Amino acid sequence: MKSGRTDDGSKVLDELIKKNPQDASAYAGKGFILHGQGKLEEAKRNYEQALKLNPNSEGVANNLAYLLTEQGTDLTAALGYAQTARQRQPENPAFADTLGWVYYKRGNYILAQEQFRFASSKEPNNGTFQYHLALTYMQMKRMSDAQAALKKAISSPNDFKEKSLAQAALKEIASK
Repeated sequence: MKSGRTDDGSKVLDELIKKNPQDASAYAGKGFILHGQGKLEEAKRNYEQALKLNPNSEGVANNLAYLLTEQGTDLTAALGYAQTARQRQPENPAFADTLGWVYYKRGNYILAQEQFRFASSKEPNNGTFQYHLALTYMQMKRMSDAQAALKKAISSPNDFKEKSLAQAALKEIASK
């Protein structure tokens, strides 16, 4: 899987699940692969099965929360999963970002801002965290803060999927 051979990894996980249908980590791995491939419904089913078998898997809970938030299908369930993950690993910036994203999508920008600021303070070069923070500032009409966060996001040494969106948002703010 780490070498990018996700199809091979998926086959291995299928064999593990066949041999031991109670292997929560195999379902979690399968969900992760499917999520990365954009097969969201299948990923969701695998994450849910993994959590059914091991309800204490905060990484799976976090991934499922993010998936549900991105889909916009069940923000109440996403909130529960994200809060559980964040409570179990309060210092994890990715879990804070996911919880912030759920709050953002639910329109609670003050709580979202708290989570994004925490995540960004732990990983200042994470473009996604900075972008999420900027979006929140934009909703709060704090354009200079949004602009600063967008500049940090764009200058991140790491590539992130929302980079073109961050560049467009920065252009939009600059044109006003």
